[in-house]
Amino acid sequence: MASPLPRPVPTADDLGAVLARNGFTGDYSDPIGNLEIFLSPQNVKTNRWSNAAFDQLINVNHQLTSQKQRMANFVKAEQILAADMPCIPIYYYTSRLMVKPNVKNAIRTYLGHPVFDFAYVE
Repeated sequence: MASPLPRPVPTADDLGAVLARNGFTGDYSDPIGNLEIFLSPQNVKTNRWSNAAFDQLINVNHQLTSQKQRMANFVKAEQILAADMPCIPIYYYTSRLMVKPNVKNAIRTYLGHPVFDFAYVE
């Protein structure tokens, strides 16, 4: 996909960049899918960021079965990300899907992918 920005933004592999582009979308509906990419040490290579308190919260959540405690830990982890700000959104991917009104049960997944498995025409 072409960048909507006036000139290309360096990728995270360009370690000399002050601002770099990277993209990720979690493939399942749980906050850990999007938060564990910031764990040390794998994150240090791309974002050059590390936080021991963040790592502890995410690693503990791998073991917890209490959703209430997991979600509380995710909130704390997101607060650390918001305070340290190792990443910022530059732009968002978008997609379009037009479906005629007589086509029923055509849905999108939370990732935006169209699914016609249960669709039918009235």
